[in-house]
This record gives sequence, C-alpha cells and structure tokens, in this order.
Amino acid sequence: MKKLFIPTIIFIGLTVNGFAQEKSNKEKQGDKYYFVFSFNKAIDCYTHAKHLSVDGQRKLAKSYQDENKDTLAEIAYSKLLITGGGKFARRLL
Repeated sequence: MKKLFIPTIIFIGLTVNGFAQEKSNKEKQGDKYYFVFSFNKAIDCYTHAKHLSVDGQRKLAKSYQDENKDTLAEIAYSKLLITGGGKFARRLL
C-alpha cells in the first residue's frame, strides 16, 4: 500500500503544479512583444488574456509604465499586490 500511495501523491502534486503555471497563448504572445520592447502590442495581448500569471501581470504593469500610462500602471500594480504576487506584498503580510 505504501509503495502505491507515495508515488500517487507525488504525481498529483506535480500535475497540479504544472497546470497552475501554464500561460495562455495571448500571454505568451504578449511576452514575445514585451521582450522586443513593443509595449503597445504587449499591452493589447495582456489585456485580452483571460487569466494572467503573476509574471504576466507584472509585465503588464511595467508595459503601462514604459508607455507613460501611469494611472493604468498603478491599477495593474495594485492588482499585482492584491494577488500577493509582488515581493513587497509578501513583506507587508
């Protein structure tokens, strides 16, 4: 019983972790635009993604900041802090 139980728990843990870190196609496309400094296109992709990872939310906020859209950058950074994705938020909690 132990021989079957431990590998099953490890498999379930790895599977759940793998699904939690997948990015949507829009977010991957936004990452490509972000890395070539095409922030307007990156913003468009990130805003059309259904769900953003913590890294995607951080890149969206940085893209807004680089395009001098400060109010939208503040909103994106606040969402990042609320989700607990920012290092600063972890220190506060």
